[in-house]
Amino acid sequence: MDRVQKRRAHSVQKQKVYDHYGHFCACCGETEEMFLTLGHVDGSGAEHRRRLNGNNGGNTVSILRDLIKRGYPDNIRVECTNCNVGAYRNGGVCPHVKLRQAPISNV
Repeated sequence: MDRVQKRRAHSVQKQKVYDHYGHFCACCGETEEMFLTLGHVDGSGAEHRRRLNGNNGGNTVSILRDLIKRGYPDNIRVECTNCNVGAYRNGGVCPHVKLRQAPISNV
């Protein structure tokens, strides 16, 4: 398979996965495709990548292929990069969630 065919196959797989999980961030609603990524709700992303490709980590293509093969598991959702990284850095909870729960000050 040449480079163009690989890109085309990747696009088809990505489209299938995003068609299933949605084309917007499940946390903040962001819809710009360039900002969207896949998040593991249970924080198991690193483990998932290692399981697919050992210590080298998984690449996007192997993740997409695996999700399709396993019938789109429930522990995955579309997230924007900010929410994905924010949750990782904040112990699994996106800062948006904490902001929505914070009482509004009348100062």
